Amino acid sequence: MCLLASIIVAVTYCNIDHLYAQPQVEGKEESSNNAVLESQLTTIAVPAAVATSSDSDHMLRVSSRMDKLEAMLEDFKSEMATPKLPASDVDVVKFEDSPALGTVSDLEISAHSSGIEELSLCSRRNIVCERHEPERTTAKSANAAPPLDVCKTLWFSGFHEGRNSACKKDGHGYADYYSAAFLSVMANAGDSIQPVLMLGRYGMENENSTELSKVGKWAQEKGAIVVHSPRLSFQEDVNKGLLYKHLPAPHLQGPFMRLDIPNFVREHKLFDKPGICKEHVLYTDPDVLFLNKVDRADMQALKNRLPIAGKAMVSYGREYGMHPHIYNTGVMMIDVEKFENERRLMFDFARNRTVYPNHDQQLLNFYFDREAFRDKRDQLPIHYNWKPYWTLEPTTIEEVKIVHFHGPKPSKGLEEIANCDIPGVAKLPKPYQRIAYHGICCNGGEVAKLALDAFQRWKAPSADVCEADSVEHNGRVINAINRSIQKERTEAVDVPIPVEQEVKVTSNATNAPLWDRLSLEESREYVNQDCSAHPFKHCCLGQCRQGHLKQDKTDVLWKWNEKREESYHLAKLPDVLDYFASNIQNQPDSSCNIIFAGDSLSSDHAMAASCQLLSSGYKLSSCNLKPMGGPIYGSDVNATCESNIYPSTAHFALENKMAKSCPKVLIMFIDIKAVVKELAQPHNKIVNDIGGLIVFNWGVHCNEETDDCLRSTLSNAGSILPMATGTNATKYKQWRFLFRETEPQHFDTTDGTYQPGKHRSQTCVSTSGNGDNWRNERIASILSNHGLTNKIQTIPLFEALLPLWQLHRKPDCTHYCYSPFRFDITWTGMLQALSAYDAHHQSDKIDMKAKAAAEDLL
Repeated sequence: MCLLASIIVAVTYCNIDHLYAQPQVEGKEESSNNAVLESQLTTIAVPAAVATSSDSDHMLRVSSRMDKLEAMLEDFKSEMATPKLPASDVDVVKFEDSPALGTVSDLEISAHSSGIEELSLCSRRNIVCERHEPERTTAKSANAAPPLDVCKTLWFSGFHEGRNSACKKDGHGYADYYSAAFLSVMANAGDSIQPVLMLGRYGMENENSTELSKVGKWAQEKGAIVVHSPRLSFQEDVNKGLLYKHLPAPHLQGPFMRLDIPNFVREHKLFDKPGICKEHVLYTDPDVLFLNKVDRADMQALKNRLPIAGKAMVSYGREYGMHPHIYNTGVMMIDVEKFENERRLMFDFARNRTVYPNHDQQLLNFYFDREAFRDKRDQLPIHYNWKPYWTLEPTTIEEVKIVHFHGPKPSKGLEEIANCDIPGVAKLPKPYQRIAYHGICCNGGEVAKLALDAFQRWKAPSADVCEADSVEHNGRVINAINRSIQKERTEAVDVPIPVEQEVKVTSNATNAPLWDRLSLEESREYVNQDCSAHPFKHCCLGQCRQGHLKQDKTDVLWKWNEKREESYHLAKLPDVLDYFASNIQNQPDSSCNIIFAGDSLSSDHAMAASCQLLSSGYKLSSCNLKPMGGPIYGSDVNATCESNIYPSTAHFALENKMAKSCPKVLIMFIDIKAVVKELAQPHNKIVNDIGGLIVFNWGVHCNEETDDCLRSTLSNAGSILPMATGTNATKYKQWRFLFRETEPQHFDTTDGTYQPGKHRSQTCVSTSGNGDNWRNERIASILSNHGLTNKIQTIPLFEALLPLWQLHRKPDCTHYCYSPFRFDITWTGMLQALSAYDAHHQSDKIDMKAKAAAEDLL
């Protein structure tokens, strides 16, 4: 069986040419799987587009691959004379043409009675081999009118020197990547490009030094201009905007350095240097290769596209997909003067957002994606930001100018693609796996292999660009960075918290509080935001669930305390969507569906999810808020959208075509006892078929430890437990379930819970660490008794939110008034719970395979 599997995998992945063979494979009624397989394999043909090509080298590669496959087939036939499977146990599945993206001919074998699992991972993983459309103008046709520049274009690239991945023991750090990029430029673009190496030093002990490091000396000796950046011109904005993420200095400077290119040009008078082209510069990430000749005509053509496009000041390229979309800033052509004039508006835009962009790419996309600004950027031709996992056709490898190691890199997944290493791909980080499979299924690893060979050929010896003690050196640098950032953040806290408002709950490991109030300076941008134009009032800072209740904005601005030793990095909802797209989404083009099932606290989470996505560039396409609450919910209950495609269900359907993960998102709220009923509604059928994530909770409506309220609610026929157990577990296998802990209440009782007749006042109070968590403990016991502890992971909220009593507005000490910071605990918990589920699930699969292997040996 292992040989059978290896041959099917080899044919499916490593023969690039069969992917464009005839779309359907005619199956015959054969008496054995050998005959069926031979019939299938012998129908593989070289496509006409390739067969008629004059590229003799390509034909030789195709012929060599076919020879190897034929040899493997002969070995298979000789070794697999027995046993034979009845023909009725082998299904040959036919695949239709993809109308827009070409043909994927594949074969899927399912041996039902023998228990052999389906072997064709390409089709099972819904790998669609995308091909790019012809460019609106070719690289050299755009330069007909303007004269050709007889000068060199500045090429900017760089990284933060203190980043612990700049130099690595395996010789695959960013200094190594840059050395390969630099030498590929010298080989293929030396007459048209002048390298400029940017080295960030923010937070380092030598922050203000201009002394060259080893990689700086190496690059300068070979002709590069080296510039140092002690800090960004807008560093304080980034520090304040990303404070909640608790990032070290390299991440607060490195990803943003390209936005300071106009400063470098001006401060170092780079346009005044002899032989340098004025007005435009080229930027690339350090992990690129100039794979083929890039001459002055190519550079001129890229520059000419900007005025042709109208107001465009920058052009950059595609992200993961090949369809036309402007998203990835790994390669950019920049009109420096126009870009510098626009930067002030960009920084103002980022500064005034509810959530500061995570990096420069997000900032640029948020900024330019607005209707009035879209004509200020242009699509970079696809050949200048080519990914090693893309399908070559109709392009030839000779047309690829710049290949970008986007995602998988040398020693980080590229070898697995190049070698069609299926087991190796399964060990890669989840976000890399799908694009790695695409590179294997659709390209046979051909571009990855060529790029990897070129990288090894051009990469300088690590000893030339890295200090001998680089790992220890980086450790010292990071320690210095952390001390520097800690000092800056400590000095930035300028408003002490009044004694009566201090948060008293602390961790066991430190006396530092869990949460800190934002300083006046930090609070100002949130307090001054105008929310009058927002579609939902419940997205406004301080708005409470009951429409007539509002909390003072400054009382809800608490941030997770990064000073605590065991503090962790908080996630945002888009981080969850990145994980969702790579690990949960069953159909690539479908929406990412998240259902919050429970009571009013779950509806608050559904609203908060839509608020965060709306602030991240998403737009509403459909909504229905009627089921969110009655008149007490306020004006939002009557809010309308362009459509209401799920009329019985509270929902927010959102779209963002520029989002790299989950461009379509559906957020729903459903009463916990009605989940089965709502998913059975005709208008919800497609949602149920696609599946997704169900985050459920039940707790605050159960007020007596002695009653059966929690178990009976979860066991209700329309609720969660019946969906996750027994035969229904298969029926609803397209859904993942997470239990969201019930948040602490802060009523003026002995333990903060709602106790009719026992409230000492209507005021919401600190529980001083005495909050009673019996509801969540009881749910944990129920899940354990049903054997669901690993299948249904828990999102921990209770302990983290226990100090936030000021986020309530009396007399409602159950619901929290809106603050984006408090929901970051939920998104982080979701990400952790999903990772724990996958880790356990993967462990189970490994155990099952090990058991099966042992049984085979016996």
